[in-house]
Amino acid sequence: MGRSDDEGLKKRFPNAADPVRLNVELFINLRNKIEHRYEPELKSMTGGKAQALVVNYDAELTAAFGGKFSLADKLRFPVFLHALRPDGAEQLRAATANLPRPTRDLVSRFETGIEQDLLDDLRYDFRIRLVPITGPKTSADLAVNFVKLDELSDEERRVMVDAGRTGTVIVRDRHVDVVSKDKLLPGRVAQLVDSALPFEFSVNAHTKVWQHLRVRPPCGSLKPHETDARYCLYDEPFGLYPA
Repeated sequence: MGRSDDEGLKKRFPNAADPVRLNVELFINLRNKIEHRYEPELKSMTGGKAQALVVNYDAELTAAFGGKFSLADKLRFPVFLHALRPDGAEQLRAATANLPRPTRDLVSRFETGIEQDLLDDLRYDFRIRLVPITGPKTSADLAVNFVKLDELSDEERRVMVDAGRTGTVIVRDRHVDVVSKDKLLPGRVAQLVDSALPFEFSVNAHTKVWQHLRVRPPCGSLKPHETDARYCLYDEPFGLYPA
């Protein structure tokens, strides 16, 4: 670490346990040590720490000069294709293994003795988890959604924290209301009834039953909505009577 770097950093962050200071100190050490031909492999080992470095820099920039100088509209989250493939994790481990031992050991030695709470601090190591969102997209959706741990339930927080430590990818299914959920069309109703009876029950028999019980109006009725709601409702967009 250069003398000017050391002095400036200590002056700005006098607390030696400040996660922002620790993050910068690590990268100063890496800068002084790294061989540039190993830069791609180093990214897989320090990606979260590099993200924290950028976020911390933007926080310092906006705190000193105002929000209009933020880099938020110029920098985007990178997408690492390796992490999206089934064999991605193994390839990332292999890339890290290709680093020279002194470089790998540098990070390990640097973190020796640092409290786990500091190592987990997002200002030191900004680790993110990709969570695919399923269901219809709305105008409020963004490609990347941020989840604050302090806004989660105890169980949700535990799952997310454990995932951050173990590398597990969480897939969240977003359930939305659907039209005619759990309803059946006549053909399926006839199949189910037929399977439960000792004699044949066809779609034609199904038609005779609803006609006899007047469950719904006849085809072509001017009042198709007049059904017995206990058994079926009129599906206006498709002109059907799911039961």
